Amino acid sequence: MNSPNQSTPTVSMRTVAGPVWNSLTKRLVNPVMQGFLRRGIGSRTLMVLEFTGRHTGRHYSFPVGYMQEGQALFCYSPFSWWRNLQGGVPVSVVLRGQKLTGVADVCIDTDRIAAGLDTYLRHNPGDAFFFRVKLDKNRHPNPEDIVKAARDNVQIRIALESPPGS
Repeated sequence: MNSPNQSTPTVSMRTVAGPVWNSLTKRLVNPVMQGFLRRGIGSRTLMVLEFTGRHTGRHYSFPVGYMQEGQALFCYSPFSWWRNLQGGVPVSVVLRGQKLTGVADVCIDTDRIAAGLDTYLRHNPGDAFFFRVKLDKNRHPNPEDIVKAARDNVQIRIALESPPGS
């Protein structure tokens, strides 16, 4: 049983956008975005995350929003794939067209998730919709929405093994 300060991600984008959008994203949008991101074309808020499934050995590769702080990358997710990253797992990322390696770990502490998600959405305000967080006129996240979103998401921290551009 999770304590009151642990997130329990259960939300799916299917509840936000519907099954047709979910299928379209997996089959068309994600592969096209990955192609652009691998070539260094596109967003400074999206990267490609790659890892191997813990139990299945399946290779996962998809674009995710991120925020960088020094040698660490942070992303947030309600989706179950995060379970593969618990306990310090080797991952690869494609960041601005450069493939890097690192170690990912998951935080389920809602206080830390809320603080990080607030910072993340100030950096990437366009992602607020996906977390069901409203922004004020200055594009700052609504604190009550952040607290709710923290309960439904985890924070993934990736410690890069070498700095981008090295």
